Amino acid sequence: MGDRPENPLLFVSTHPSRELDIDLKKAGIPKHIPGEGKVDFHSLRSSFITGVIEAGADIKEAQELARHSNPNLTLNIYAKVKKESLAAVVNRMAKTLSIESERVIYVSSGDSGKSVSEARLGPDNDLDEDGGGGGSG
Repeated sequence: MGDRPENPLLFVSTHPSRELDIDLKKAGIPKHIPGEGKVDFHSLRSSFITGVIEAGADIKEAQELARHSNPNLTLNIYAKVKKESLAAVVNRMAKTLSIESERVIYVSSGDSGKSVSEARLGPDNDLDEDGGGGGSG
């Protein structure tokens, strides 16, 4: 790094993934924990983009903040959906439609129709904790 100033105001690495690996090692943070996931540059980008969308950004705003060339990359690779978010959307929709049903039947797309989970609606039309609101996965 011969052309790097001695005391740069801001240094942006050309290899942020390598720099993160070095920082994780120095901090004693494992890069991968079986059953919990991994920490790498792309997982941090995924967390950022997911947070941006959860904060209410529209597709174009999320794409711009991610500096992606197309929304497909932003939404189908980096953005993740939490099961809690899906349950909250269904609950808001049920309230909007004034559904009076005692239960909601939910089939997760990951279940491929193999299992159906039932969840009882509570007094405020929210899914009860015990029902889980979805399949496994």
